[in-house]
Amino acid sequence: MRLQPRTTIRLIVAVIAAIVWLYWSNLLFLAGAVLNARVEDARTSRSSEERTERVARAQPYRVRATNTSAAIRRASTGSGRTDTKLL
Repeated sequence: MRLQPRTTIRLIVAVIAAIVWLYWSNLLFLAGAVLNARVEDARTSRSSEERTERVARAQPYRVRATNTSAAIRRASTGSGRTDTKLL
């Protein structure tokens, strides 16, 4: 059985359309992966900045705890105030 010219053209057009469809689908898939990576990178860097800010805010408490320890030592040795409050 011999293919008619119209059938051949339709078959070629269908193959080309399938190839174009796969090409654009892959491009969109890769663009989505790049966008996801950038969003994840921004989220990770923001959370590390927040962690750094929390540590920076927590440092005065460490200093205060050191001062409290010194005050407790003074109180236990009898020098300085005896009504020491812990934080």
